[in-house]
Amino acid sequence: MAKVSAYDRDPHNFYVEPAWAVRALLEVERRFDRPVMDPCAGSGTVPPTLRAAGMDAYGCDLIDRDLGNPLLSTGCLRETIRTWRPRNIVSNPPYDRWEEVVEIGFDAGADRICLLLPIRYVEGIERAKWYRIFTPARKWNFSQRVDMPPHGKPVVAQDGKKKRGNKQYAWFVWERGWTESHYQGGWLPIMETTP
Repeated sequence: MAKVSAYDRDPHNFYVEPAWAVRALLEVERRFDRPVMDPCAGSGTVPPTLRAAGMDAYGCDLIDRDLGNPLLSTGCLRETIRTWRPRNIVSNPPYDRWEEVVEIGFDAGADRICLLLPIRYVEGIERAKWYRIFTPARKWNFSQRVDMPPHGKPVVAQDGKKKRGNKQYAWFVWERGWTESHYQGGWLPIMETTP
């Protein structure tokens, strides 16, 4: 698999998004009026960020990180999506599983799926074929760099400087019933980069 970060690859694809990146999505997307699930919650940034904005949210992850967070449970994304049947999904999924999140999510009845992905995921001949079936409704580009270190902990290089991620990210949004052959979108607002 191609490296998508300046960081060394985490064996469980556990790269933690900052809360401000989730808040940026909320600035441009309409409110989630039904519960939101993060099937790849990792350490759990998405559920508490959405709850702080007044929305019902919960999450799960394949690995029990023993965080004591009552909003998180443990389970395989395939099974939890099929069992919980969420109407909305917001997630920073493992980059080798994101298409599966969209396919299973819609199959389980989701109305809207928002995934934080490298912006380069619009490229590729095989991906273009997949996008003809699952065309995103919107793509929201970040106006500032999103740093997602493994396990959410800054990595220090040998020279003592913090490493930073070097990829650009966007929120890709799919909606049930979207029939256009192209997506809409634009730029996310500049956000305070606090956790």
